[in-house]
Amino acid sequence: MILHVVVLACFLACVSASSNFTTYEGTAFYNLFVLYAYMSITIMVLRIRKLIFGGDVPAFTWMEIEIPPNRD
Repeated sequence: MILHVVVLACFLACVSASSNFTTYEGTAFYNLFVLYAYMSITIMVLRIRKLIFGGDVPAFTWMEIEIPPNRD
């Protein structure tokens, strides 16, 4: 559950950071580099966590998130 909250927070930070950039003419655009940087940091943290603590950590890639099955 905590992992889902962290991923959601990172995603919202990415969207908010990437949508605040504007060109000199005033037209808004999305800075994909910022989004990619935040996603890379998230992936790196998850991989380090898996190396240190072991266990099952969902695999995060650029366009795919592996969601664990519901255990209810």
